[in-house]
Amino acid sequence: MTDMIGLFVHYRPVVLALPAGGCAAVANFLGFSNQEQLQTVLDDAGLLYKHPDFSDIATRLLKIELAESTLGGVLHQSLMSSESLTKRPHIFCWNLDAEILVEPISLQLKANNKGELLTFDVRMRSQNALFPGAHCPPALTNKLKEQRNLWWAYGKGEEMDGREYDSMEPAEQAAWSSIIEQMGLPSIQPAELVRALDEFADCAIDFQYSDQLLESMANYLSMPLEYLEAWQAEGDGVIIDVGDDKIQGFC
Repeated sequence: MTDMIGLFVHYRPVVLALPAGGCAAVANFLGFSNQEQLQTVLDDAGLLYKHPDFSDIATRLLKIELAESTLGGVLHQSLMSSESLTKRPHIFCWNLDAEILVEPISLQLKANNKGELLTFDVRMRSQNALFPGAHCPPALTNKLKEQRNLWWAYGKGEEMDGREYDSMEPAEQAAWSSIIEQMGLPSIQPAELVRALDEFADCAIDFQYSDQLLESMANYLSMPLEYLEAWQAEGDGVIIDVGDDKIQGFC
């Protein structure tokens, strides 16, 4: 359907923590005798998504899904910070049948003074993630697909192009003001809307270690599975860094 809205994110890279012995456990899970052997093969493989043996490595290691809590959380929290809004706008709703295409670029297993780490350069894209809601006119759908990465639209790039943070070019300001009028939300400022949409795209595709990897890792490390599940559920200690070069947006 042409009115559906897609999402994309590219981690360049994302850095994930592993428990002690985790690098060897990942190598074992992927069918290699040790970390060094696996890393040599990965380094020689080129773009992993084009490699017959590693094209699915991301979905084997990670459980990747649309973050339902994000739709009801980040987007609305960002917009509701405006005191002029008295009820949540209905901008998007999830397509429950959406598919996510995952393209792994490269993977490295490292051990340093921060512990054991999995460093993943990976792209994720869902072409049919969202249906437009009552406050999403065709003009907004078209603008999101045209703009794609909203990161620059409201002045996040001020250090490179001289703009002030939260500023917009006059033409962009006018275009977004027209969209806001069609949305029926005249009290929202263009920079507020664009920032909220960017923050939504930033975490709309969620991931964590796959159940299969956790089970394999628990067996390999002679560790209770419940411990690893609880460790992952805490969240903050697993994702170490999303990288300064991460990009996200709509498609």
